[in-house]
Amino acid sequence: QALQAYRKRIAALPVSSSEKIKRRATRLILQRKRKLIQERIQEASSAFDKALRTLHVEKLRLDVDLKATDLRLLTLSEELDLLHKFEATENMMLVSRKKAIDTIELLHKQQGDCHSSLKKKRNEAEICQKEKENLQRQFDTIIEEHFQKDETASTKAQLRRIYEKKIKRKRPRDDDDENSDSDSESEEDSEDQDQCPLECPVDIYDKVLELREQRTDCEEEMQGLMKSKADLETKFKSLELKVGQVQKELSACEHDLELFQNKKQNALNRIIMNIPMRLSQIRYLDNGSMPAEIKEGLILTREQKTQLASNLVKVEQEGSQLEQK
Repeated sequence: QALQAYRKRIAALPVSSSEKIKRRATRLILQRKRKLIQERIQEASSAFDKALRTLHVEKLRLDVDLKATDLRLLTLSEELDLLHKFEATENMMLVSRKKAIDTIELLHKQQGDCHSSLKKKRNEAEICQKEKENLQRQFDTIIEEHFQKDETASTKAQLRRIYEKKIKRKRPRDDDDENSDSDSESEEDSEDQDQCPLECPVDIYDKVLELREQRTDCEEEMQGLMKSKADLETKFKSLELKVGQVQKELSACEHDLELFQNKKQNALNRIIMNIPMRLSQIRYLDNGSMPAEIKEGLILTREQKTQLASNLVKVEQEGSQLEQK
């Protein structure tokens, strides 16, 4: 009460003009400071509200992305489970396909080796044939040089028979006794028949026998080459048949694999996918309002929608042109 009475007495005292001016200046300064503080509070509040709205929008966007990620993860989990079911069968088919491809590559390599060997045998056979022709020319040269008179025609004929006669070599001891006996008899007959003609020098006769031995060696080598060549040709044909068979198996395997991939893709396509959408993206009205369920709706991209609209315009134009006709 004393304080209130003191204030009343102070207020009742007369105020000088300078004091009034001082009070008015102080009041203006305080009003200015209050206004600045209020503006700062308003700016801080506006900035806070703006930041809060931004964070709210960002939170909504993150919530949408998170929900879309969850839906995508759910779809991927279903796809993974489905792929695990197909994995064993697909691996078996891929192993069979790889096995067929490796077999074809191996057969092609064997064919290449066989072809190289066959070419080598052909070259050796040509060399052997040229050697045989060379021996024949040597024999003809010897005959023409030493027997030019007409009375030696019988000697030349006899030497030619000796040179061209087929002689048989001894076979290995493990052959049949019957064959060995026939060979020994043929060799004895050959030795009995191979006699030097009376009008033929011994050195010429020996030379003819030497050429015959060389010719026989060449013919035996030729026979071996022909046998090897025939075996290689048979092997090459067999490899061709195997390649064709394995190629058919590979084609069948690839066809089955393609059908299997189509089956797997169809199974993947049947997986239900959840797609988050904005209300602004939905254009589905039933009697002027959006139904509770939109299962019968179609999902189109903006480009597809534009294309359908242009197609509709084209159809309407074509219809009008037909009506005019």
